[in-house]
Amino acid sequence: ATGNVSTAELQDATPAALVAHVTSRKCYGPSATSEKCPGNALEKGGRGSITEQLLNARADVTLGGGAKTFAETATAGEWQGKTLREQAQARGYQLVSDAASLNAVTEANQQKPLLGLFADGNMPVRWQGPKATYHGNIDKPAVTCTPNPQRNDSVPTLAQMTDKAIELLSKNEKGFFLQVEGASIDKQDHAANPCGQIGETVDLDEAVQRALEFAKKDGNTLVIVTA
Repeated sequence: ATGNVSTAELQDATPAALVAHVTSRKCYGPSATSEKCPGNALEKGGRGSITEQLLNARADVTLGGGAKTFAETATAGEWQGKTLREQAQARGYQLVSDAASLNAVTEANQQKPLLGLFADGNMPVRWQGPKATYHGNIDKPAVTCTPNPQRNDSVPTLAQMTDKAIELLSKNEKGFFLQVEGASIDKQDHAANPCGQIGETVDLDEAVQRALEFAKKDGNTLVIVTA
């Protein structure tokens, strides 16, 4: 069994690397693919956009952001004229969009793969606060990070997504591979947003703890953490 979990858009580099081959990392959907990497476009005989290849890869569990690209319409191939979301539904994917619907899922496999889309773009980070300045903030009062109101109870945390993915994938008697990414540690660093970065690091730590808890109980699971 296979799983792919990220707080980024599912078309972003790390989750996409497991499911797609394209000549530009931003070829998320049919429109961008036709424009930026036409050789990959279905109408040119290619494998299609990252999202179309994601659907073809058919991981048992796929959770993250990037819902807006699934609203695009296929321009060629078997599913021409249908949105990528409609294609996913027609191909047997279970689609969920919030924490409650994710919690309600009891199985995910090749007959009923799970696709969770919890944000139009990247998923909202845990904390917010002022951005760092070019010269630093050492001469300014200490900053307190505050909860991000966009990160409400309807948005599953990385730990919750990891828990659910492990719960579903571990039912496979042949074992499973699961990739989990705390994507916005990097993204918030690029944006000079320390509160966003620190909160996302806490989220990743909690997700790692969930994976380690399972591994200790299971006895046959390897957990690898990289940065």
